[in-house]
Amino acid sequence: MHTRRINIYIATLLLSLTVLGGCERRMMGTPLMYCCQPGAADCFETVPQGLRGCGVDVMYVTDRLPVHVDDLPPTQTRYGSGRAYGLAFGDACVSMRNTADDWAAIVSTTVSRGAANSVSLDVSSVRELGRLPNTPSSSDINADAAPPDALAAMQAEIRRRLALTDRKEVFVYVHGVNNSFDDAVMSMAELWHFLGREGVPIAYTWPSRREVSLTGYAYDRESGEFTVYHLKQFIRAVAACAEVKKLHILAHSRGCDVTISALRELFIESRAAGRDPHETYRIGNLVFAAPDLDVDVASQRFGAERMGDAADRITMYVSENDKALGIASWMFSSVKRLGRLGLGDLLGDNAALNLNLPKVDTIDVTAQLDFLGHTYFTNSPAVSSDLVLLLRDNRAPGAAHGRPLKPIAEGYWELPDGYPGNATPTVRTAE
Repeated sequence: MHTRRINIYIATLLLSLTVLGGCERRMMGTPLMYCCQPGAADCFETVPQGLRGCGVDVMYVTDRLPVHVDDLPPTQTRYGSGRAYGLAFGDACVSMRNTADDWAAIVSTTVSRGAANSVSLDVSSVRELGRLPNTPSSSDINADAAPPDALAAMQAEIRRRLALTDRKEVFVYVHGVNNSFDDAVMSMAELWHFLGREGVPIAYTWPSRREVSLTGYAYDRESGEFTVYHLKQFIRAVAACAEVKKLHILAHSRGCDVTISALRELFIESRAAGRDPHETYRIGNLVFAAPDLDVDVASQRFGAERMGDAADRITMYVSENDKALGIASWMFSSVKRLGRLGLGDLLGDNAALNLNLPKVDTIDVTAQLDFLGHTYFTNSPAVSSDLVLLLRDNRAPGAAHGRPLKPIAEGYWELPDGYPGNATPTVRTAE
């Protein structure tokens, strides 16, 4: 027992170290598609004037508690890892700093091979715009929604941002363990930049800790359970905006379990009311990168509870060599974590999981891993290229669609070295 406790402590520390970042960091590497595909960077020429610049304004939604920071102006807010009982929303400005601080230079640098890493990111301002009441309400223990004025303010901010872009779609990023507020909004900012600054970027950031500690992963796991109710509130608010044509969600690591739990409850609620969850929530792409979730649990969610029916397409990025998920699998005595699926887990009579379903594509990214193999969705220029082709252009997998993944089996694809090569770009698929 004593030896196992020590091993768990060591494993928890390693899990904490896998995603530890800084308040200022270098931008992710340029997706390879911008370096090898003629015309791939043309999307930046059509970015509206109001969305150009050396900064990215990201909307955020959070149930983190604000923290006091000395000398911070009263109009600025900072958030820690404490849990707030009500959602807050606002805007966070992420600065992109380079030798030449103008739009043309930022574009030129970020689409050049290896040059994006010379751009530094930091969160220069955070402004809370509104706060929904605490849940549950003291006046009504069954309160399920904020007063109309609070929800209206959140929706008005979404509509304001939609008016700035021709693409009436929302892109939401849900982070994993050991991410600070700044980590979350910087990740959303750089991803949205490489998506061509189309649509509305929103970082949903829940109260995970950003520290190396023996209890950090356990705290984050329970914070993920805590935030499910609030994530449901937020998704309902987005769905209630008729102007939003599609909602795309990208979740990483533990954020995948958070997202799946929230969507599961929303879909059950919708079906019980006689509504089609696909029509209600208008989810386009549902993307799970290195999902930290037990495969048996995932089998129930996707198979028995038909979650795949409620999205246009579900994409999972996996690797059997993801060391962080290997540790998590050992800690929880899991058969396997979803993010470590291999082909043998999906096919055959002894498959650990039946996820070979319509609308679900599994992408094996083993060839693109760094040492720990867990944050490849931003660390690998090949994986980020596939994300852009998926989210920006809405391409189905396969060379015929301009997304030249290697077909291995039905619904199972391999992302090869040098991806995507010089595959011919195609026009974004109409919704």
